[in-house]
Amino acid sequence: MPVVVLLLLAGCTLQAWCDRFNLDCEPPDDTVHDAPPDSDGDVWPDDEDCAPHDPAISPSVDEVCDGVDNDCDGLVDEGTPGLQTWYRDRDGDGYGDEGWSTESCEAVDGHVRVGGDCDDSRPGIHPGVEEVCGNGLDDDCSGDAPECPFADLSTSDDALSSFLPDDSDGVIGHAIAVGPGMLGDPDLHVLFGSPQDRYRGVRGGGVYLVRGSYAALEYARDAVDSLPLLTSLEEGDAVGTAIVADFDVNGDGDYDLVAGAPGAESTETDEGVACVLVSPVGGLLRRREADCALRRVGGREGAAFGSSLATVADETRWAGAALAV
Repeated sequence: MPVVVLLLLAGCTLQAWCDRFNLDCEPPDDTVHDAPPDSDGDVWPDDEDCAPHDPAISPSVDEVCDGVDNDCDGLVDEGTPGLQTWYRDRDGDGYGDEGWSTESCEAVDGHVRVGGDCDDSRPGIHPGVEEVCGNGLDDDCSGDAPECPFADLSTSDDALSSFLPDDSDGVIGHAIAVGPGMLGDPDLHVLFGSPQDRYRGVRGGGVYLVRGSYAALEYARDAVDSLPLLTSLEEGDAVGTAIVADFDVNGDGDYDLVAGAPGAESTETDEGVACVLVSPVGGLLRRREADCALRRVGGREGAAFGSSLATVADETRWAGAALAV
């Protein structure tokens, strides 16, 4: 019986078969569909290619640093070795504002590679500038605007060190100078003049050099950090009334000490002299042992030559400087 049924159905059409048994029979679709358009032939359809007319740009290529989104991911030059950060430099001082930056493979107009400028409106403010104390500005962009060490009124109790004369009338500090290389070394040394200082009971004045640390000294002459350089056994010479230590007297390239003794005898009268101690200085010299040939010719009694001393420099700092007495 089943065989007969199959033979009978074999003569039916496919549609009749589907209708008889209520089946959803769709005929096979043999329609040929066209491929999506690919204008540049890079196998990426135009609707998936961010540059459908450029075969060098598609989602399958590697990103390179050229200012173009090569791999169609919406980002430009990301992760490429040549990509650099550029900072806007409005004041043209070579340092940019890190708050305004951009990334590019090539130089960007008005931008620099170095950041760190804390005030991009002032060309005199950027890292590396010498800080100026007390101006309220962070000149070197260090994050601090320091006050000057002596901006506020101070008293003698605030001093780091104290240098006292050997007696109450010594007036040490009547003249002060800073001398580089006075002892044949590269250090700076502080020199004090004490024109009323006593030496062996005679008030002839003196000059002292402080070496080493600025530790508090009770008496300048007796302390280990103080070196007496010049004194006098002549009453009233006033050695140390004025001193300078930044003048090369003999032209050997080293600074020498010049000390005024306005009460000293020049020739036959007390006209005053200026004495020279050539560096490196040695031990204590008395005024008459030192080179005190700087004097006024044809002066008069009480002329007080050497009461003040000064050096005058030209544009090349101390080259060609002059000594004024």
